[in-house]
Amino acid sequence: MVAVAEAAGTTRQALYRRWPTKADLATAAIASMSKADERIATDDPYQDLLAELTGFFDGVMRPNGIGMVGAMLQAAPDSELKILYSERIVAPRRRRIRTILQRGVDAGHLDADADLDYATAAATGTMYGLRLAHEPIANDWPQRTAALIWRACS
Repeated sequence: MVAVAEAAGTTRQALYRRWPTKADLATAAIASMSKADERIATDDPYQDLLAELTGFFDGVMRPNGIGMVGAMLQAAPDSELKILYSERIVAPRRRRIRTILQRGVDAGHLDADADLDYATAAATGTMYGLRLAHEPIANDWPQRTAALIWRACS
């Protein structure tokens, strides 16, 4: 916290007033990098899915991005860091993807009985599966994954 305060040109006390723990500060910083607030829903849910997956790809593929995800998977089940990471990063992303897919259903682009819960999980799960299998992740991962999810729900 001392190093963060110095880099930010503030005091530790000021940091602790806003972020009472290191986990709170770390997850708030990661959440702010997602740029999800900058993505505006359009009339094209497929393009919105592609934009969401591109944002995820950019975040995970940045230096140490996948390492942070791995750390969250290895943390103790009740650790504050894992809980906050899930609440601030994972859950909002899953809600955004699920909402996009539901918009696809509502617009008649996707089957009304498509399993959107599993499709939502699969949307980011392919990245983790490739990493765990030590397979390369191509730069066109967002496009390929969006197409796969869309076809699976059509």
